[in-house]
Amino acid sequence: MSSVDIISLAADNPGGSYVRIVIAGSVYPEAFPNVSDMRRYFRIGKPKDLKGFPFPEIEFETRVDLVVGDDNQHKVIAVLNGEGSVRYYVVGKPGGHMSEKTFTDFGKAADFARRQLSA
Repeated sequence: MSSVDIISLAADNPGGSYVRIVIAGSVYPEAFPNVSDMRRYFRIGKPKDLKGFPFPEIEFETRVDLVVGDDNQHKVIAVLNGEGSVRYYVVGKPGGHMSEKTFTDFGKAADFARRQLSA
């Protein structure tokens, strides 16, 4: 993964299908319905928010590895980078909030998701 990554979240995530961008390790606060809208937003409205990095050409797919909570409140998603390594984020309600924390260990991501239920 690079300094700027586009992460595609499938419709089975809280908040529905959308794309997120991670810039220098931080999840950008805005979500976008598709990459075209995201590209336009950064080209016209917020180019400085890319912190000098080029807009990425690769969109990383995700899969849901764990669902916690009585009404599927939080999900541990795996970001697949095609190189054999996996990075985990926790996505939760309301509206598909994506945690800033990144995990390389599934167990730690699962524990974090479970702790978020009581937060």
